[in-house]
Amino acid sequence: MAMSDSFYYADDHKVELTPSKAYIALDVEAEADREEIMGAVAAAEGLERPEDAEVIEPFGIVLARTDQTAGESAVAAASSDMLGVSGVRSEYPVFQMPDGEEDEVMILVPQFRVQFKPDVSREEIDAMNEEHGVEIVDEDAALPNNYLLRLTETASHDALELANRYHESDRTEFAEPDFVMKVRQVSTVMTEDVDLEEIAREADAGDGNLRGLPDVAPSVERAAPVNDPFFGSQWALRKMRVPEAWGVTRGRSTLTLAILDEGVQTRHPDLADRIAATYDATGNDANQEPNAWDGHGTACAGIAAATANNGRGVAGVAPNCRIIAIRIAYTTRPGANWTTTTSWIYRGVVRAVLMGADVLSNSWGGGAYSTTIRRAFEYARTHGRGGKGCVSIGATGNSDRANGVIYPAKYPEVLACGASNEWDQRKSRTSRDGETWWGSNYGPEVDFVAPGVHIYTTDNRSTGGYSTGDYFARFNGTSSATPNAAGVAGLVLSVDPNLRQWEVRDILRLTARDLSPRGRDDEHGFGRVDAARAVQAAARLWSQVVLRLEFKGAGQECYMRFRRFRLYNSGLNTIRVNGVSIRSYDPSGAEVDRFEFRPDPGGRMRPGLAAGGGSGDDLRFDGLLLRAHGTRRSWSYRWRANWSYTYWRPSSPATTPADATPETPQMAEESFEEDVELVVDSEKPDALPQQVVVQTPKEEPVEPTPALTNGQPENDLSITGKQPVTITIKMG
Repeated sequence: MAMSDSFYYADDHKVELTPSKAYIALDVEAEADREEIMGAVAAAEGLERPEDAEVIEPFGIVLARTDQTAGESAVAAASSDMLGVSGVRSEYPVFQMPDGEEDEVMILVPQFRVQFKPDVSREEIDAMNEEHGVEIVDEDAALPNNYLLRLTETASHDALELANRYHESDRTEFAEPDFVMKVRQVSTVMTEDVDLEEIAREADAGDGNLRGLPDVAPSVERAAPVNDPFFGSQWALRKMRVPEAWGVTRGRSTLTLAILDEGVQTRHPDLADRIAATYDATGNDANQEPNAWDGHGTACAGIAAATANNGRGVAGVAPNCRIIAIRIAYTTRPGANWTTTTSWIYRGVVRAVLMGADVLSNSWGGGAYSTTIRRAFEYARTHGRGGKGCVSIGATGNSDRANGVIYPAKYPEVLACGASNEWDQRKSRTSRDGETWWGSNYGPEVDFVAPGVHIYTTDNRSTGGYSTGDYFARFNGTSSATPNAAGVAGLVLSVDPNLRQWEVRDILRLTARDLSPRGRDDEHGFGRVDAARAVQAAARLWSQVVLRLEFKGAGQECYMRFRRFRLYNSGLNTIRVNGVSIRSYDPSGAEVDRFEFRPDPGGRMRPGLAAGGGSGDDLRFDGLLLRAHGTRRSWSYRWRANWSYTYWRPSSPATTPADATPETPQMAEESFEEDVELVVDSEKPDALPQQVVVQTPKEEPVEPTPALTNGQPENDLSITGKQPVTITIKMG
């Protein structure tokens, strides 16, 4: 196959490959003197300075940049001369990354990945491999009959030709070269100093939070403040209404967010308690610690799940969730493009699933369509979380291009997350934030946007990473937007761990804050993620109680007036309330009065969250009057409400894109009972509360971290599920 006619198969279509004029890749023996080879690069007239060359050790590659000003003949002569240098065996083909920049390339190494059909036996596979001169170097533990094959000295063709021949065979589902890829990171770094507190104030004062749109349900109360020193500069948390979401949950320790990146520094003081597991796909072991200068993964991990309320640094979006740190790439030196391979990415995604990840955060991307990588995300969708599916989120890219969403965000199995700024604008080169050198890619694949400008987060400690400290104040890009959204997905699953992945996708899309123009659009998708609305939608049945005391009759006896008693459906489910009981008690616990509601059967509340708008169905007992204890001279009241309900999960997604794989319809019927209790005791008439408001669900118990309690009320428990909540007010 002539290099000018090169292609590989992506599913059933061909991806044309263009040879790169910007680089040559030398195949170097393991024992070769690297300094001697670099000296030859420096002496070659058609190559640029050796500082621009990279050594990619796992494959024995020296990647040298050509000096295109010297002319094609000089470059060709330099390439020929390098083949005569001791230790240089050959030259690997280098192709321009489709839709990539000039410095983004794909190197064809002598191996490829193949998925044989299920009915093909191992004997048949071995015979086919022997015929073509290839050997198995890696067998996939998750997907049967999936292998990484390497060419031997007897190989009949190069890796590109063999991959295509295997793909065309009736024994395989697909085959694809295992390219070594050099791609840009999807983050940007702001180098000038900015007043982040002023930025946070402007963000809080902006109009992007409301847009005149009603909540799915009344706003939840904010959780108790945290004591992380840089929390005041974390404008993104307030823009996404994360503190309000924390009033329901800060995450579960059993819920894990996989950060697929260039490694996470696990000893960082704001991350050490959050690390659940590690894996290095580049070396196939557990040691994924990043190079000192590779701070990207540490920054993304801090955004998603840095420990909150520990008196240090920052707070993550889902600070009680855990992190699975997976390295799928690295840079060979500061400032270089990422080095990764098709198989490293595939291996990292599949391993995340096998390690129990619930959410996959992917702040990376670029290049052409890859069947291998898409199959990995398809595996996450169908096999993750015991068959409920992992939630995968990917960055759209930073080139400010229309129709420019990059892979893997472009795959329908992955939610595409763009970046927004403090004013709820899509980040562009002309948006109000003033960062003119980048913008968030957009197009029909965009699902939503999340804050991606001036993000305060964790950094590799000491002199590594982006700064000289442990934190970095100006992490930018769709790389920072993606873990913000992944953290919100973690909060949603913490409220209801049984949600299927497509239910989480629906919740994130349908609860996003719609940004102009109204309705879904290619710049913002469904809008900017809203953590408070998302956890409301995940919590099944919500209640709102507003009451005050009244004194009636000649004896001024004490009564409770429920100005509002409302149960409402804010989520995707259909709900039937089976019964409601409200009782009042005296101080000894003896029942004073009772209200019972026992429908036979009850009406169903349609989903409060739907693509065309929620139903607004609810159950109200406004104005209800129950007798309390005592008179105006001496009174107390105690009440307890109990309700039971049955809910049916949706049978199909509300927002699945047309090109996504259809889901298998399911209908789940589950019954729950919930309790809420309010206790008020007083002997002083002047301590009479004017109005008491109770709204559920409340925040679930916060998991303590060493030497701190997270400052939460002792008796403030979640009633999502069967847990009771008691609110006690003592007066006098």
